[in-house]
Formats: sequence, structure tokens, C-alpha cells
Amino acid sequence: KTRLIDAFLHNVEAEQPSRTLSTASIHPLVARGQCIKSHGAGEAYMPILEALTALCSLPEGKAVVPLLRRHAPLWLIQMPSLISAFQMRNLKAATAGATRERMLREMAETIEALTAEKTLILVLEDLQWSDHSTLDLISYWAQRRASARFLLIASYRSAEIFIEDHPLRSIRDELLARQL
Repeated sequence: KTRLIDAFLHNVEAEQPSRTLSTASIHPLVARGQCIKSHGAGEAYMPILEALTALCSLPEGKAVVPLLRRHAPLWLIQMPSLISAFQMRNLKAATAGATRERMLREMAETIEALTAEKTLILVLEDLQWSDHSTLDLISYWAQRRASARFLLIASYRSAEIFIEDHPLRSIRDELLARQL
């Protein structure tokens, strides 16, 4: 699975930009997150937080932090290495009383704002081990009507989602049925 994803990303990066388009608008942002098998509940949105933190640490991802501050402050609070202690205190004060459910909408709006001018490829590996919040976000993204230059590549072991009543199985079946 990983080799196939790596080969695809290598081909995307190797594409030659058109003479009429700038390189910045052609080459997509790429973010990668890894789901880890946990023996407990695990951290909500862990592979997405990992992917975004790594992306924001790259020179081409520096513009993502202001978008998170504006559209997804609850997410930015979960990534303390990206902001100063002063900014963290201000964000916490500004979001006091906000619910975790708001995080779905915040991230969808952030992705839409980010991809207005730039394509984003988000790779999530081993989704069979994902937390339920990440799966909810994937389902929410797929059902949004707003346009976005956004490609989600998710790998999973199909045998593992058929062993038990795995939530990924029902989400996959629903999205396939709705052609999403």
C-alpha cells in the first residue's frame, strides 16, 4: 500500500509544470498521517493532526497556520508546536466553551479555504486503526457540497474491517453507495 502511494506521489511531484502556469499553482501540497494501532481510545484526529503539523513545518506549508488560526482555532490548539505560548493563550480564551463537534466544520472550511488556490493531497495510512473522530471527518468531507482541490488517499487492510463491525466498513459502504 505504501509503495503504491509513494509511487503516485513521486509521479505527481515529477510532472512538468505548464509554461503558462506558475510552479506554485501546479505542485500540490502533500500531507501524510499515520494511524497507529492503539489498545485504548487513542487521540481524536491523530493522523490528521500529525499530517497538518508536519505540513505546517515545511516552507510550502507556512501559509497553513494563518488559515488554521482563522478557520480552525480548535485544531490549532491541538498543535502547540506551531504557535507561541501567547498565541495559545489567546486562542484558548477565544474558543472557551466551543464544542469538539465544531471541529468537523472548522476543518472542512479550512480545507476549502486552503484549496481555493492550491491542491492538497492528504494521505492517511492504515485507516483500519483510525480513531472514530477521524472517520467522522472523512465522512463529513465526502458529503460536503463545496468545491475543493482536495484529494484524500486512505489506505487500509480490507481484511481487518470485515472481521468485526468496524466503523470504516459502514462509512466505506455508504460513500460507495452514494458515489462519493
